[in-house]
Amino acid sequence: MTDARWIDIDADFAAAAEHFANGCTLYDVGGFDAPGIDGYRARMALMHALQSAYTSAEAGMLRLLRLLSEEAPQGEDWHYKLIERLRGGIEGERSRPPVFSDDVASDLHETRSFRHRVIHGYGDFKAERALPSIEAARRLSTALPIAVDAFKRLIDDG
Repeated sequence: MTDARWIDIDADFAAAAEHFANGCTLYDVGGFDAPGIDGYRARMALMHALQSAYTSAEAGMLRLLRLLSEEAPQGEDWHYKLIERLRGGIEGERSRPPVFSDDVASDLHETRSFRHRVIHGYGDFKAERALPSIEAARRLSTALPIAVDAFKRLIDDG
């Protein structure tokens, strides 16, 4: 079921999936060691695609918490806690099932870590070190929208 409550959430996760998929394509095309502007363009495009992917996913996660009337995590590690909050379900009066499986949450953590590494080390970027994040991005490009859609059906149709 899709209604106005889900429009922006769906858009965020669709953007994340698109950026994850296209980031993987950029990795596959390569060219990171090319001289001059060509290598620079390849490196920057990959970094930006994966950063944009995770940032879109994070925006979707925050919107999802608001939809559920749940407070966003606080503190320096809120980015980490955001994923963990949605990995776990909530029991009790305001119960809800988990949004993400352990696998999806682990892949989100990997791409979150990639974003952190890149933000703090643009000048030292080595594409070959990105392989764990690329593998996570490949899986997230399909698994993330499926997970969100399954959760949506659970709480809207359940």
